[in-house]
Amino acid sequence: MRLKPIWQWGKQQVIRFDREICLPVLIWAAQYLKQTIDTRIHRYNLIHDWKRAAVADFSVWLSTLDEQAEETQSLEMDTCDLFRMMSEFSALRQEIRIQNREQTKTLSTLTGFLDAYHETSDRFQKTSDWFRDRTRSLATLEENIRSACERRTILPFLDVRDALVRGHEACARIS
Repeated sequence: MRLKPIWQWGKQQVIRFDREICLPVLIWAAQYLKQTIDTRIHRYNLIHDWKRAAVADFSVWLSTLDEQAEETQSLEMDTCDLFRMMSEFSALRQEIRIQNREQTKTLSTLTGFLDAYHETSDRFQKTSDWFRDRTRSLATLEENIRSACERRTILPFLDVRDALVRGHEACARIS
């Protein structure tokens, strides 16, 4: 008998936790995500002007409709004729074809950009390798020139110094 009230208390605590903590957090997260998504849609122009105009036109059309259908309009099969339905399907099919063409053009353009990027990056890598090789060879050439200049400049002075040292030692021996 003692377990039943504890179980009920636990169930009440879970329900209270769900209602007072989880639900407000989920509501806040949903509002935050909706706001973030709307901001990004408007920032990156993901909804095009023609789509906004179509939605606005549809909203105006919906607001002008009466709440109830007129008595002259019956909801029987006679109001939907086959010609209108076929023309709507044809228009829809044509719109899908146009969108598929645009999508194909976009994909081919994107593929072209990616190919150009890869070609450019390959060319950049070759140029970078060439530049690195030339830099190394210039550093080696510079080191060779420096050491040759040092030899040409310092060796005569060392010869003069050695001659002076020998002369000084010879003078010191004689005296």
